[in-house]
Amino acid sequence: MSIYVVGGIDNNSNTLSSMEIYDPVADQWTFGPSAPVALIGALHAINGKLYAYHFTTDQVQIYDPAGGWTSVSVNGTSGSFGADSDTYTDITFGFGDIVVGVTGATPGNTMNFAGYDPEAPPAPGNQWLIGGNLAIIEWLRPAVAVLGDGMYVLGGFGRNMSCTFSSCDRGARDWVYRYDLTNDMWSNLDAADMNTARDNAAAVAFNGNLIALGGNFVSCSFSGNCNIEDPMRSAESYDPVSDTWTDISSMLNPRQDFVAVVVNGDLYAIGGDNGSNETASVERYRP
Repeated sequence: MSIYVVGGIDNNSNTLSSMEIYDPVADQWTFGPSAPVALIGALHAINGKLYAYHFTTDQVQIYDPAGGWTSVSVNGTSGSFGADSDTYTDITFGFGDIVVGVTGATPGNTMNFAGYDPEAPPAPGNQWLIGGNLAIIEWLRPAVAVLGDGMYVLGGFGRNMSCTFSSCDRGARDWVYRYDLTNDMWSNLDAADMNTARDNAAAVAFNGNLIALGGNFVSCSFSGNCNIEDPMRSAESYDPVSDTWTDISSMLNPRQDFVAVVVNGDLYAIGGDNGSNETASVERYRP
């Protein structure tokens, strides 16, 4: 199984459309066909095809190794998937393999479950799947990972639920909320908070646990001035049976806004911002 990386941002803040493909056996990167548009956000593999959402055109870019790139407009409205998303095989509602994620909660708006069904008719296919909302006002840039029938949304930048307009605690969060994909219900009672508050972090399911890694800490004064700290190397693992987070080996390099994937039983951390530059470095974790 190979790793595909498409798009992103370079050191000059240009968004990219290029594709690179990593072969873990040969330990080699090669170039693939570029996307028709510059892309930022997650890339998802379902049934042998790659799916990426393009915010500017509100279209999904689809890459089929047998036929190249195509662009499709999605049926329905109010959906999106970007960095905050993962894939899930739905049996309860009959959608099959779908992309699942969240809509960011900006001030005055709540966060919603937002899924995407990629399959063509008669699936129904190629449509947004909008689920229940989470009554938190302002929650941006969380990490998302699916474990079992739960979508875990963790970290990111948010504000304290009890704050007022003149006295509001904003910053990086250690929150963990679980969305039950079988009954459209949110809960923060099903998962303990992380050991470390993380904005712009990554999360993956790995060996039956969740791994949260990297990101950065942000704290904001009541006046609105924010202190953004350097990216982290640290990582932690969540055991859903004991409902506990345990610190694990730190990454070799600090990272924020990066990609983490599991391939052939190994966890890879790819690219991102190391605090000084966008980095092309890749590292692998084995317990």
